[in-house]
Amino acid sequence: MIPKLNAVRAVFAEYRRAAALCTSRPVLAISSDDWGGGCITNVHEETVENLHTLSEALLRHKDSFGNPAIFNLYVVGCRPDFDAIEKNGYSEYRFVPTYEKKPEIVAALKEGLAKNVFRLGYHGRDHFQAGAWLKALREGDEFFKSGFRQRRVSYRDWPGYQDVRNAIPTAKYFGASEFLNISTLPSQSIPVEIQSRQIHEGLTAFEHMFGFKPATACAPGYIFDTNTERVMALQGCKYIESMPISCMQVTQEGENITRMLNYSPSPENGLHILIRNAHYEPGWHGNESKAAESVYKSLVMIRRAFIKGEPVILSTHAQNFTGEKERVNSNILGLEKLLDYVRKQWPDVAFMSAEELGGLIRHEKSERHPNVTARFSSRNGKNTILSTMWNMATDYGLRTCLKIKNLQRRL
Repeated sequence: MIPKLNAVRAVFAEYRRAAALCTSRPVLAISSDDWGGGCITNVHEETVENLHTLSEALLRHKDSFGNPAIFNLYVVGCRPDFDAIEKNGYSEYRFVPTYEKKPEIVAALKEGLAKNVFRLGYHGRDHFQAGAWLKALREGDEFFKSGFRQRRVSYRDWPGYQDVRNAIPTAKYFGASEFLNISTLPSQSIPVEIQSRQIHEGLTAFEHMFGFKPATACAPGYIFDTNTERVMALQGCKYIESMPISCMQVTQEGENITRMLNYSPSPENGLHILIRNAHYEPGWHGNESKAAESVYKSLVMIRRAFIKGEPVILSTHAQNFTGEKERVNSNILGLEKLLDYVRKQWPDVAFMSAEELGGLIRHEKSERHPNVTARFSSRNGKNTILSTMWNMATDYGLRTCLKIKNLQRRL
């Protein structure tokens, strides 16, 4: 049970997103992060078999237009060149394109593109704070150097991680703070000229691997600022995905300073922000699959959005679909059950890519979904407040906590 104060905050945080994006029929997009980031996020590297299994599962589920379910795969552009970094004594960060030595993975991803089950987006050049990593290596931190010897960056699942996290307040941000300098606290934004160089290098590597620059991006850890938005827009990105709350800074005490994000008819900094409002994460529990529980939680969040006429961007991660075969099969089976239920419950659903959903905001007609439109709707008004509170209370089981047992009769 969520404490009462957090429950009230959750309800009114939902309501404060005043302008809601509504679509003419239910729209479901699925976005998956950390592809190509195995050595960074400390998950299993994807294989051709993983990608083929996921592709075949998506092809089995068609929307009301006959289009298959589609995954937006967000790829980390580069990975550390460990040998070169070791050779220069950890003085300079060196990198190579993520799939430079894995042409079979590139081929499998392009095959998914051709089948309209994959779309590729940009997930940062590095995913992590390279400067902080090099500093720790130069200072001889054995914890980080032991990882380096294994040709890995992240340490989330390594023995002793919790001790490091307790001793170093910035540790939990280390693996997902490409656009935030967390070497010391309070954190500092990465200067715009450095962000510009990193994003250019990452997008160039992406184009080198796949032959095009992506229209969509997702900042690692959803940590980015307005400079990030401007730079990505100048370099060809149209959309950036995020959760409704994005971390802007970390205080001296290790607390987050955040900003609220929402859809907007006209982007202030050149990019349209696409909001993720549901998730499917059975793999967060290590090697143990929690697919059945995750399916239920996902459906609760999807239902809440569709009741209000809002599109859903379902967030998930590569670690759910890579690694031990039995666990992966369980997670994919859960995904298929989720898609099957959505199709039966909302037969007019449209499976879209993030770029297609973004196109609706720009009033661009989708070739695959010609009859789907989007509009912005104000959430001001008594009925909207009550509806939002009731949906939140029902979804999270907070009816007693919020003392609104009689609310349903007032709607």
